[in-house]
Amino acid sequence: MPHELAVACLGNPILGNDAFGILVAKELAGLQGADLLSLEGGGLDVASRLIPYSRVLVIDALETSEGKVGEIVWLSAQEFASMKGLGGHAMSLAQALEALRLLSREGPRMVEILVCRIRPAETYGEEVAPDVLKAVKLCAGMAREWVSTGLHLGNP
Repeated sequence: MPHELAVACLGNPILGNDAFGILVAKELAGLQGADLLSLEGGGLDVASRLIPYSRVLVIDALETSEGKVGEIVWLSAQEFASMKGLGGHAMSLAQALEALRLLSREGPRMVEILVCRIRPAETYGEEVAPDVLKAVKLCAGMAREWVSTGLHLGNP
């Protein structure tokens, strides 16, 4: 039976820095208190995997020209819903989660998001920038704290 909590780490291991979530999942191996999901898809595929959970922490890379590469940012559900392309597929994960709620009243009550800022991927490969690699351990620590203490965005 699944836990009430899940940490869903998203990424593409052959798009360099976009592998961020997958690398965080490896760092979180053996996580206690939540199910750890390492997912390479997007949109409805990922959203459907989150249905059994009441609270989910999504960890992903965010392609942006703003901020510093490797910077970790908490996003609210509202900010998440307004993001275009998070997940990199025709239907974003935010749109897919909303569709699940509207169509079936299923899915997590609370979704929180930790992203690592990256620059848009221009080439295929497994090379990850040093600042993004440093952010992997930091993000994994934040995820462990989220699971163990219940501290999250909006719950000081």
